[in-house]
Amino acid sequence: MKRSLHIGGIVAAGVLVALCILGLFVDHVSINTTHYVAAPVDRAWVTFMDDNRLTEWVSNLVASETITPADGEGSSFCRHYYEGGIVVDQRVIAIEPFERFETGLETWFFTARMAVSFAPQGNGTRIDQVTLIEGTTFLWRAILPATTPWIRAGLSGDLKALARLIENNPSAVPKNKE
Repeated sequence: MKRSLHIGGIVAAGVLVALCILGLFVDHVSINTTHYVAAPVDRAWVTFMDDNRLTEWVSNLVASETITPADGEGSSFCRHYYEGGIVVDQRVIAIEPFERFETGLETWFFTARMAVSFAPQGNGTRIDQVTLIEGTTFLWRAILPATTPWIRAGLSGDLKALARLIENNPSAVPKNKE
């Protein structure tokens, strides 16, 4: 029993040392995800930008409040993930309609920049998402590399859910954009 505790203590100490080393050298992670949608860019863009439908494709989003008008750059939102859980302040950095959307996100444990671009590809649309995440503390910077596969899977899952929504039940495209 003492030997097991001793080995367990050595392993735990090794994990802590590894985390400390990671925290010194890793200040951010970058995650790229891409998904193809069998729909034109205008339908993909309009559905993506439809704030009333975010909970249909963004995992764990339970509520979104507009802080400043949602019409373009400088717009800001407060998004609530998980019931009683994470609150994310989100600010729109850039919008190029039907081409690119960039946003900044902040919580108490990370900041991020997310750029989503839309491009015609074949008979559909290619959606590319680039997310740069920085931990706000030494501990969170150290944890980021270990959580990257989980974060990537979540972001990829959200894009797949968005693609299904666009293909099966898209938001209406304004008449002047059809």
